[in-house]
Amino acid sequence: MSCIIINEMKKEKKGEIRIIGGKWKGKKIYFNLNHDLRPTPDRAKETLFNWLGQDLSQMSCLDLFSGTGALGLEALSRGAKKVTFVEKNKDYLQKIKIVYLEMSEKEDCDFFCAECLEWVKKIVLKLNMI
Repeated sequence: MSCIIINEMKKEKKGEIRIIGGKWKGKKIYFNLNHDLRPTPDRAKETLFNWLGQDLSQMSCLDLFSGTGALGLEALSRGAKKVTFVEKNKDYLQKIKIVYLEMSEKEDCDFFCAECLEWVKKIVLKLNMI
């Protein structure tokens, strides 16, 4: 029986991202690899957040085309006041919600299952970072 479970696990290609800074630094987030899911590499996140600064407190952020939620979760880890996730794939968005709820006790996120470019045309938000 254990051989069957191991073989099934090998069939499902798993990926992982990790939070590279802030209060959740080192936290790994696992996801199923998929041809249309391209998580932001650690190096790109490091460059982006070094440029933005380590402390994002009082910032409201928008994570469009959220996918794994890597950028929005990284922003929350670094103290963002609020993050809005927009992703058209409901399964990806649900996974982001689950990961977020496992890590946070606050309700400082909004989640929208929508085509990002259409969503942006209709919504007006006051944001500090997109």
